[in-house]
Amino acid sequence: AAVEREANALQAVADVEWAQGGVSGATNVASYGAARAGVKPFQYFWATHGALSDAFIRETGEYRKAVEGGATASSQVEAAATQFSYDPRTAVFFPERRPFFLESQEQFTTPSQLIYTRRIAQSVAAAKMTGKHNGFDIGVLSAVDNVDASASGDQRPLYNIVRLQRDLGTTSRIGVAYTDKIDGQQWNRVLGVDGRVVRGHFATQWQLAGSATHQSGQTTRAPLWNLATTFNGKHYYS
Repeated sequence: AAVEREANALQAVADVEWAQGGVSGATNVASYGAARAGVKPFQYFWATHGALSDAFIRETGEYRKAVEGGATASSQVEAAATQFSYDPRTAVFFPERRPFFLESQEQFTTPSQLIYTRRIAQSVAAAKMTGKHNGFDIGVLSAVDNVDASASGDQRPLYNIVRLQRDLGTTSRIGVAYTDKIDGQQWNRVLGVDGRVVRGHFATQWQLAGSATHQSGQTTRAPLWNLATTFNGKHYYS
């Protein structure tokens, strides 16, 4: 039983730390167990290690059997990636593997994965700028997709992504994310603000966002918010 508890505790640490790009700030094992409920385990790890994800998939019996049956290797890697569905209530996210989008991907990371570049199916033109200016980490990406990705089949969808982040001291930060997709008369826009504040033993991560989608002459809006606070400390018994 003691070994099982230790294994579960270590798994919680790995799930939380590899779910995000930055350090969680937790200082004891118990706080990791509480924080695990608010993250998607290993989300950041698999998103930034596409080659390793492919390697694991290629070692599976299902992959080898499918390829021997005539399926292409690339199609089977994409199909097998659906195994990394963390929560059946949410959409499946495939890890990004394309070099252009993988470069400086950490600049576009958000707590609830508001930025998902795999929506850009087959870009015919794209530009990206990342860097740091006046204390801000900046990421800007624009792409024009193929007409095959258009809902109408005769437009070239345009994607725009902007991500700004700024450190507040050594352990806190604040960020803003904006995305939009324009497909003829249809469009979708998302704007969100998020942050992490560490004060003493308390660490709070929060996010507020809203989306607006226009299609068939109607505009639908929806909110998103989350808040998680952890207490990290040590208590010694004599």
